[in-house]
Amino acid sequence: RSLVGPEMCKRDSRMGVEHDMDGYVVVFTSNVKDEKELRERIAPELLTRFDLICEFVPPTVEEKRGHVVRLAREKAAQYAERLGVDAESVGETVTIADSQLEKWSLREIDREVVRQVASLLPIEDPSESSPYDKTASDTDWSE
Repeated sequence: RSLVGPEMCKRDSRMGVEHDMDGYVVVFTSNVKDEKELRERIAPELLTRFDLICEFVPPTVEEKRGHVVRLAREKAAQYAERLGVDAESVGETVTIADSQLEKWSLREIDREVVRQVASLLPIEDPSESSPYDKTASDTDWSE
């Protein structure tokens, strides 16, 4: 609610609980288009509190392509380790058309990469190999 003071790095919550903000980074985002609009819309008193102002530039198709490759490799490795399967080549087979990369946000791209990686993993049908399948004739469940 109210800043007790930037020097003291304290913040009061709505419930009146004081929190130590020392070591935290607070990110303020806006949808302003340029610095002129920023200065028009954001009060000077607030602007002077910012240590750093960064402009977001959307990634290019080439940068998004690199992101797809990195994320696919990372997710394939994570899933392979968790599931105990060999999925080394899975990360290399994920593809998204440039026309989609142009339109999609990184969040949409991430979802598609994860979907493709999951669909390409070499996972057996659990009903065929599960030791817990009580319908399997060769399983002794008397123990």
